[in-house]
Amino acid sequence: MALKESSKEVRFYILGNLLFGIGVNLIALLFNLYCQNLSFSESSIGKLLSSKALGSALVTLPAAFLLSKINLRLLFMFIPVISSLLYFGLTLTSDFYAILPLTFLTGAFSTFFSVANGPFIMNNTSEKHQVLFFSLNGALGMFTGMIGNFIGGFLQDSFLFLTKNEILSYRISISIGALFILLSIIAFSKIKLATLKRSEKKTILSISNPVIYIKLILPTLFIGIGAGLTIPYINLYFKNVFHMYDSLIGLIYGISQAFTFIGIMLGPLIARKVGKPMTIVVTQALSIPFILILTYIKNPVFVVLAFFIRGTLMNMASPLSDNFALENVPKEEQSFLNALKMFTWTGSWMIAARISGSVIEKDGFSRSFTLTAILYAISTIFYAIFFLLPANSFKKKKEKTE
Repeated sequence: MALKESSKEVRFYILGNLLFGIGVNLIALLFNLYCQNLSFSESSIGKLLSSKALGSALVTLPAAFLLSKINLRLLFMFIPVISSLLYFGLTLTSDFYAILPLTFLTGAFSTFFSVANGPFIMNNTSEKHQVLFFSLNGALGMFTGMIGNFIGGFLQDSFLFLTKNEILSYRISISIGALFILLSIIAFSKIKLATLKRSEKKTILSISNPVIYIKLILPTLFIGIGAGLTIPYINLYFKNVFHMYDSLIGLIYGISQAFTFIGIMLGPLIARKVGKPMTIVVTQALSIPFILILTYIKNPVFVVLAFFIRGTLMNMASPLSDNFALENVPKEEQSFLNALKMFTWTGSWMIAARISGSVIEKDGFSRSFTLTAILYAISTIFYAIFFLLPANSFKKKKEKTE
């Protein structure tokens, strides 16, 4: 496939993800706060968040095999329709046991995009442009978070002012997020060529190098657990501890995503100088002290600054990590590896989010946040051992070509 044509398909894919991501991030900002206004406890919110992650985890591996057998263009148009309907459904009920299966299904359907991301880019761009497109896709992910958070916080406070009804204002705002998701089919419908390398392997056990799978997956496991303990609850942390308005929380999240957007765009430049593994290890390690500042210094200015810096450092090398992982396996295994990483992430995130909700309800935020810092440190140590020690620096030759 010609570079011009393949890049065109990826650009439409990224544009579709832009609209889809704005809607998802808008809803994600408001969902916990909406549930709290429905009088759900932190433990119940944790169950909902883990239900969404469970849906994602259960679908991840089957999705990896389905993606190589189905028409991706039709899939990319089908998922936004179903996802938007599910999110609309969240606004029609206040019953916990009705919302629970809806969150499960939103996680399951959105996972197809997450699994398709890396392999689609790897298979539809030339090798020399892959890092650029990974970084662009990752940066746009942060951009959608920024826009979604800005819009979400603004809409919620605006509709609250107009309706004087907090639950209704959340429902209207979430519905607008679902509309953004639905609009993404306009871009996805422009995709004409959507290819993935078909695998000739018959079983999972026929993977070419099990050792590299372990090295790539184990750090992801600890990051997933740490993220699940903390990330879903930061908006509640701002709301409950510092009594911030939703519009201010949205503004803070949006600015954080803007910093991360810049960081992700700088990631490839740093990686060219020091290599992808070193970039990943250093940025993760530098983020850890800021998690502790976020946890223990109760000055809102320092907390918000720590939130900005932590998010930027922790996320700026994420596209590099994805690219580095996929280039370590044959093309026909990339969908499976990407799915396995997603399964590890969402599975560990699901368990951690469920546990953390109960811990926060009982003991507050500090214990979960501190454990996150410890788990991030463990992940960073493993990554350094696996990919920076001289005996394991097998990617150096490939790094020089990028």
